[in-house]
Amino acid sequence: MTAIRKEYTTSDAQVIEIADGEHKEYVLQLTRVAWSVYGRVTNLKGAPIAEGTVIAEGQGKSEKSTLKNDGSFRIMGLAPAEVYSIRVESTLIEKTLPQTLSFEIPRVSGGQRG
Repeated sequence: MTAIRKEYTTSDAQVIEIADGEHKEYVLQLTRVAWSVYGRVTNLKGAPIAEGTVIAEGQGKSEKSTLKNDGSFRIMGLAPAEVYSIRVESTLIEKTLPQTLSFEIPRVSGGQRG
């Protein structure tokens, strides 16, 4: 098995074959290596912005998410101990206030088990 999200890793990745109707139980040890930021984009009246992209940019790294119909987004794979600037790009928005928002992903010592 392989962790499909960008936030976890495992040292014991393996292929598991399960026959039709068969039941097997496995325990995975995952270590958190990255983080997410999530939220909702709305206009000044509180209505969701349903089209566009939210982009988080750090030092040499960029991750993005497409806005959903309710204006929500989730950006995964953000490295710890990194400062990111986040911005919204949408044809439905003339400008955002503030234009960018900066935040730092905290460092976690020794990894975090999930």
